[in-house]
Order: sequence, then C-alpha cells, then structure tokens
Amino acid sequence: MLSQQDPDRDVRRSRGPLLAAVGVVVVLGLVGGTALALGQADEGGTAPDVPAVPADAPADLQDPLAALHDAVEEATR
Repeated sequence: MLSQQDPDRDVRRSRGPLLAAVGVVVVLGLVGGTALALGQADEGGTAPDVPAVPADAPADLQDPLAALHDAVEEATR
C-alpha cells in the first residue's frame, strides 16, 4: 500500500525557509535603520540656519541677540 503524505506537513515544511528569510530581513532592517538613525544623529548636530536677529526684535536687544546667535553657531560647528 502506498503511504499518503500529509499535505499540511508539506505546507509547514515549505513555510519554514520563507519565515526564516522574512525574519532575517526584519532583523537586518532594524539593525540598519538603527545604525542610520545613530549616524544621522552624530552628523546632524548642527543648528538650523536661522536669521541672526529677528527683524521685529527691539533695538536694545539687537546686539545681545546677534552675539548669542554667533556664540551658538560657533559652538555647533
């Protein structure tokens, strides 16, 4: 008598390598995404370009604001 193979067993057997491959891709994506995010955090530590002194700042604050802006810009280089 010929033995019949269990069709569910064949399906489970064929899913194993597929699930393993998906797992590897997910892990690599997480590791790569984390490395990319950390790399951008290290390189992207500069302040955004903003005007030195807002146009509507009071006249008596123009010089102190300009000095503060220059100090922040120098510190982030």
